[in-house]
Amino acid sequence: MALQLATLETILWFNRNIVMLELWPKEIPLVVQIVMAIIIGDFIPYWAHRISHENSKVLWKLHRIHHSPKRIYWLNAARIHPINLAYSIILSLTPILILGAGKEVLFITGLITTLHSFASHTNIDFRLGILNWFFSMNELHRWHHANNSKEGNTNYGGTTIIWDIVFGTRYLPPSKFNDHKVGLESYDDYSMNFKNHFGWQTQKAKRPKINILEKY
Repeated sequence: MALQLATLETILWFNRNIVMLELWPKEIPLVVQIVMAIIIGDFIPYWAHRISHENSKVLWKLHRIHHSPKRIYWLNAARIHPINLAYSIILSLTPILILGAGKEVLFITGLITTLHSFASHTNIDFRLGILNWFFSMNELHRWHHANNSKEGNTNYGGTTIIWDIVFGTRYLPPSKFNDHKVGLESYDDYSMNFKNHFGWQTQKAKRPKINILEKY
C-alpha cells in the first residue's frame, strides 16, 4: 500500500508541475470523468498483464509471485513484486495524466483501482450478474488465478472487463470454480522463500507461450 501511495503521489506531482495536453473533458461531470479514466487507464495494463502471461519470460518472473498462493483471499492483491506494482500503476494513470485529467480524477481513480484490487481477490462467493460485463470482480478474476493456462490466461482486466470483451479473453463458464486448483501450474522451478519473492527469481520461468498476433 505504501508503494502504491508513493507512486500515486509522484504522478500527482507531475500533474501539478508539468504542463500536459489539454484534451481531457474537464467540463463533464466528475463521475463520468472517473468512469472514462478507469476504462482508459485499464487499456495499457491489460496488454502488459496479458503479455506477462503469454509472451514475456522477464515479466512473468515478476508477475508469477502474485500467482504463487494456492488459495484465493484478499491479501493476494498485496502479494506482488514492487516493480510489477509500480509499472502497473504508472501504465494505468500516465495516459490520463498526459491527456490533462485533474488531480481529483487521478486521485479518485487511483483509490478506486487500489480498493478494487483487494475486492477482486476476496474468497466471498457472490454474484454480480449483468455487472460482470463491466467490472472485473472476484467472480471473474478467480478464474485468472486457476493453475492451468487455459483458464488462467483470461480475464486480464484490472478494474473493468471491457478490454477482455473487446479482445476475446473474458472467461466465465457455467461451472463452479474449483478453489483447490489455484496457483502456478508447477512449483518445480519456483522458490517460495522471502528473498526470492521480493528479489529476482533466478530460476527459469515456465509458462506456455502464445503468439498474441496470431489471434488477430
